[in-house]
Amino acid sequence: MQTASPQNPESLVEMVPPKKPRGLWWVMKWVLAILVLMIVLIVLLNLRMGPGNGAPLVRVSPQTTWITSPLKPSGDVDYIAFMNQQYAVPANKNAFVDLVRILGPKFEGAVLPKSFFDQLGIAAVPETGDYLENLTWKKFGVDTPIAVTIHGIRLGSQDVHKVTMTVPFPPEEFPGVDHWFEKNEHHLVAIRSAVRKTGYFTPYGGGDFLSTVRIPHVQQMRAVAWSMQRSSMLRLGRGDVAGAIGDQIAILRFGRLISHMGAPIEFLMGMVLEMMGNQSIAQTIFSGQCTAADLKRLAAELDALPPLRSIDKRYLEAERVLMLDLAMGIGRYGPIPWSVQSNGPAAPGVTGVDKPGIGDRLFRATVDWEVVCEELNTFYDELDKILEQDSIVVQAKLFRDSDLQQHDQGLNAAQSGEFFGLSMNGRRRRGQLVSKMLTSPFQVNRSLNIDYWRKATAQFRVNRVAIALELYRMEHGQYPVDLEELVPQFLEAIPLDPFTERQLVYRPDNGNPFLLYSVGPNEIDDDGAEIPSKSGLSVIGTVKTDMPKVDLPAVPKVRTVQDWIAENKVDSVK
Repeated sequence: MQTASPQNPESLVEMVPPKKPRGLWWVMKWVLAILVLMIVLIVLLNLRMGPGNGAPLVRVSPQTTWITSPLKPSGDVDYIAFMNQQYAVPANKNAFVDLVRILGPKFEGAVLPKSFFDQLGIAAVPETGDYLENLTWKKFGVDTPIAVTIHGIRLGSQDVHKVTMTVPFPPEEFPGVDHWFEKNEHHLVAIRSAVRKTGYFTPYGGGDFLSTVRIPHVQQMRAVAWSMQRSSMLRLGRGDVAGAIGDQIAILRFGRLISHMGAPIEFLMGMVLEMMGNQSIAQTIFSGQCTAADLKRLAAELDALPPLRSIDKRYLEAERVLMLDLAMGIGRYGPIPWSVQSNGPAAPGVTGVDKPGIGDRLFRATVDWEVVCEELNTFYDELDKILEQDSIVVQAKLFRDSDLQQHDQGLNAAQSGEFFGLSMNGRRRRGQLVSKMLTSPFQVNRSLNIDYWRKATAQFRVNRVAIALELYRMEHGQYPVDLEELVPQFLEAIPLDPFTERQLVYRPDNGNPFLLYSVGPNEIDDDGAEIPSKSGLSVIGTVKTDMPKVDLPAVPKVRTVQDWIAENKVDSVK
């Protein structure tokens, strides 16, 4: 055997094997190992396992949850219980208690559960009984006597639904509506009495989160207001001015009661009912049937109404609670149930919704939900400051600017690759992005609601001044040259246009019988232009330049069935 020695170096070379070249697989192994280490490090820095049973999602404090009680068994704040505590009304003062006895327990096809009536403080209403039948165009089938032909014009069921809520009509023109009225008149009279109560409360329930609870009464109450509006137009067609006024005041009272509930949709529905009532009142004022006594009674009823609610501090508190509750729901169960399904989060034991997958779990785990809540509270603290402005015009502008800014930020956050990117401080940053998406006007459009309030307020004020103008004419034989002549005999003061905070536009010698109007949401005087009833345009919007050129006039352009047919271009029967 040959051994290596200093004297024999060739033998040493022969014993050392040659090195193999490092191939692609070797490089890939090291790259993969480094990537795994980086992922583990980032996950450890960003991932937070969800809370266990009985542990809150975030620390309960004024900075995060805003309120600190009551609590759910999980330790999270129970925002549904909080809202029910805030808005509860004793049964003997609750208008909804009387209304549910008039309407029955079925709302949107479902029977209200016993727990709902327990929270109202009354016994459950029987499922069957003598209840109001709301007449909607969807109920006008081909076998009903609703569709009619008037002066050679065929009106289908949807046309009849619209025209009989818009203008006065004699019962012989729409015998099917007259039959409905005779059958339900006692319920309509009962509604007038019900809405004179001072409170209105429907419990929130049927879900774990406010964003998923059903509020079945909202759409149902619009149908009730339709019935009252149709009743008022039929009464006016019969010459029953006092009865028409009773129905119209009931609609206004009804809307004002609903708008004082907590959810933004309830505020919006209250404004819709307010506008419905004001549109019907305008028909009464200019029907040619009102005596001075009728107009004085109408003025007194309008002056005695409770104030119309605006976007106030309590409204923003309810909206804040809704957003915090939504954040809690997404933090617990993930965004998929809210973005894909309409019936709530995929909580344990709930069927009929997509269950959160691994993507949902990773999303929840990589977001700092305390940051989400803190950012939401900061946002609503800033909105509260807007209410410190005395001018409603300034408030509306600031709310609109806030909506536009949040819309852009929310859209950018939703589309941002940063949200899904890997970051060493990703949980906090993602929390900030989630808060921007939640406060986007896609969730709540408060500038839209404040413009609805301004439109409803403008219509009310225009009607009130129009009544004073008619009373002045009856006494003096002509209309005044200036609105100031109405004070103090016919008005205590001239109300301002909520879109300009200046006097309403009045032209006694230009119009039929005069021009009186609010300049409307575009805040521009368009010479009293009225939006065509079949244009499909809306006089409400969040961007001023997108609004149509229309004002809110006192005198309705469409005042008879024939006017309505001509305005809506209904074709004659061939």
